[in-house]
Amino acid sequence: MLAKQILRTALISLAILVVAVALDYLVNVVLVPGGGANYTPLSTIGITLFVAPPFTFYLIRQHAKVERALNALAEERVARQTAERANAAKSQFLAMMSHELRTPLNAILGYSELMRETAEAEARSSDVRDHSRVVAAAQKLLGLINQVLDFADFEANRAATHIVAFDVARLAEGAVEAIRPHAAENRNRVALNLGEDLGEARTDEEKLRQCLGHLLGNAAKFTRDGAIGLRVRRSGERLVFDVRDTGIGIPPDKLDDVFQPFVQADAAETRAYEGAGLGLTIALRLARLLEGDVTVTSTPGKGSTFRLEIPAVLLRKGEHLRRVA
Repeated sequence: MLAKQILRTALISLAILVVAVALDYLVNVVLVPGGGANYTPLSTIGITLFVAPPFTFYLIRQHAKVERALNALAEERVARQTAERANAAKSQFLAMMSHELRTPLNAILGYSELMRETAEAEARSSDVRDHSRVVAAAQKLLGLINQVLDFADFEANRAATHIVAFDVARLAEGAVEAIRPHAAENRNRVALNLGEDLGEARTDEEKLRQCLGHLLGNAAKFTRDGAIGLRVRRSGERLVFDVRDTGIGIPPDKLDDVFQPFVQADAAETRAYEGAGLGLTIALRLARLLEGDVTVTSTPGKGSTFRLEIPAVLLRKGEHLRRVA
């Protein structure tokens, strides 16, 4: 490479020297009457040889660097596009496999619950315990599968909103009641604080329920022998949901990582806590799908507060355009 650059420098410098001497002769001899008697090209040759080779060599080196950078950028672009296509194909596959994965597990859950009820009716306590273990394990596995498949829906751009009107207080009460069994496993107290004049919301009820479920589930998982609270209030045209806990908290340098997929705040400390590390990622994406956001404040050892804020009315594109007009 260096030898080629030196050769190119010599050839280009020679060409520059020929052009410089020719121009010098044209200006000082041809165009000037009687100028040829004392003409000598030595000064032009000296200046050209002093300036042209190092400057030309520098330009050739810089051009080579630019070419290498462009080639690396092109390779990186190709690699990124390949990875994005592979990731899209994976997400599309997972999203399409949702039925095949969920249906057998739901059947296992249904039959196990039926056998547990039969064992309870016949007072077979040992069988009840065994069936309860199967149900608990199947529910945990179903929850993990649901998280992975929900995440795949977002990655495959299959998530959509279905806007309905519903009572905000009733939805919050349902979300809290749904998390109580999980919270009770870690001996946590659960409290609900409803603000005044919550009224109705007009957005995707199921997506909002899922979002609250992930936030409350995260609080229940990382809190033991503590308290979990959900506070709901209106702020103008927006709904604000604060999920507070007295759990392990999050170090300040890890706050930006908690919403990343498959990541927990502190792998060393949270090793004992089960989960796929997708709950908060899905909660954030659900919130943004509803044109809202999720933020977090936390103190290590004292707990965390996750705030979900969304518009009380989610407008469809057509409605938005009509209002603007």
